[in-house]
Amino acid sequence: MTIKKEMILINRCKKIILSMLLSSLLVAFTGCDGSPKSSVTILGGKENIKYATLNSEQKASLSDQKASPFSFAFEKKNPSDIQYLKNGEEILIDFGSNPPDTLSISDGLLDANGDYLYTSKEITDVPYVTKKGVYSFNLDTHIASALSSYYEKDKKEFRGFIINAIWEKQEKNYAFVIQSNAL
Repeated sequence: MTIKKEMILINRCKKIILSMLLSSLLVAFTGCDGSPKSSVTILGGKENIKYATLNSEQKASLSDQKASPFSFAFEKKNPSDIQYLKNGEEILIDFGSNPPDTLSISDGLLDANGDYLYTSKEITDVPYVTKKGVYSFNLDTHIASALSSYYEKDKKEFRGFIINAIWEKQEKNYAFVIQSNAL
């Protein structure tokens, strides 16, 4: 009789192990699509900055400049609604629990329609630091701000930023616009 009890116990263990294995496979194949859930919060000063997630057509326009990836910010009739930040203020970029593997940020001056003022040579890479999964940089004067021969005291300018975030299986670009002092 003890052999019979042992066989029953072994069969139960096999069933438990098999059901655990099947459950794991079911979760692996149906519950995980492999693409990261990407939500981002962009803060300037203490306020959220409105941004747009760019689709592949808009990504292509970053280089050929046929369409502005920043047009979303200029849809309103009053561009003064775009958040103003002083040079030296900090901008924070938080991806929550899913920070990208690689990140790059570019900065270019814009006209009142959201188009780049200058060529791609004047679009600069922005250095940033990472603390506890949050990316940040201080807003510096843009190098192209000095290109204008017309000086205006307290002049504000539009600046467009593109964030390129890359995960193992996905790449996303985000665009946001701010106003800052020119010099």
